[in-house]
Amino acid sequence: MSNTSFRRSDIDILRAIAVLSVILFHFDVDWMAGGFLGVDIFFVISGYLITSHINKQIADNSFSFKSFYARRIRRLAPALIVVLVVTSSISLFLLPKTLLNDYSHSLLATILYYSNIYFWSVADYFDTASTLKPLLHTWSLSVEEQFYFVWPIFLILVARFNVFRSAVVLVSIISIIAAELVFKVSANTTFYMFPFRIFEFGIGAYISGKSLSGLKQKNKSIILIGSLLLILLSVLLMDENSRMPGILSLPVCIGSALIILISHSTLNGQNLFSRIFGRIGLSSYSGYLVHWPLVVFYKMETGPTLSSLEVISLVIITLVLAEFSYRFIEKPTSIIQLNQHINKFYLSIPIFAMLALFFIISPCCL
Repeated sequence: MSNTSFRRSDIDILRAIAVLSVILFHFDVDWMAGGFLGVDIFFVISGYLITSHINKQIADNSFSFKSFYARRIRRLAPALIVVLVVTSSISLFLLPKTLLNDYSHSLLATILYYSNIYFWSVADYFDTASTLKPLLHTWSLSVEEQFYFVWPIFLILVARFNVFRSAVVLVSIISIIAAELVFKVSANTTFYMFPFRIFEFGIGAYISGKSLSGLKQKNKSIILIGSLLLILLSVLLMDENSRMPGILSLPVCIGSALIILISHSTLNGQNLFSRIFGRIGLSSYSGYLVHWPLVVFYKMETGPTLSSLEVISLVIITLVLAEFSYRFIEKPTSIIQLNQHINKFYLSIPIFAMLALFFIISPCCL
């Protein structure tokens, strides 16, 4: 959906809520203790959009694995590559050799989309030492990519037996039960690993092809307020010690799904609120990419504590960089014709993986 005319403002506003929650959490805003739940919102949105897209193509008998993954590379890789190049360049100057060695391995893991597994093996997401890892936030991108690998195959299989929604409910229930059980053994595992996030994608997937837009406006407004409260209370009341992902993740996921289902006119209208937050949502991917390296490097230079003025300044800088990245990287690359450059998209991954390997074995890392 590179063409903005086909975008839904309410989903972009959800993206804005998600990315601002994560940013404020990472910028140590005390009252945003559960801001990391913004990632869960992103997963619900992805489950909804990807499932809707693939199911439509399956129904039209036009789905192609090659084109699907090329579109994902076209959508995600350009902004990510720019951020990785800039982050790596800065890391060469700021990181000590011991941290630079760790960074080089996380760089390769990020490019090959297994950084969630890498960081699971070396760090607790909420550990203080995590603030020294400029690519820690890419764990969620790897979870998304793993979803992209598994989900098309899953949808094709269930389409053959006409059991789409039953299958989605089943795998989601298994996922959330597994998350609750494994949390007792290793909370870090449930946080990072894709199987324990399937139910979040599944909630979005389940509502694909469904709509509550036909409800009376009064009822839709009640649902909208209730859904926003579910999300707000979740990010305000939950914290790093809460038992999630799992049952406690359901309020924010269900709230997000309901907002998508009702397609409320206030969120899709031409008003100041929808324009501002819709624009933030439009550039939310770039905002997510740049905010964490920015605050990591800033803290390395100034110290671990941020003042209110510093938080505000960093948020503004993040949004400006995100807008720049969207306008000059994401948007131009989104119109590249796949049929002319599809092989180049696939070739880009091993090329940048080799560059990451060079970064690992280069003398500066020894």
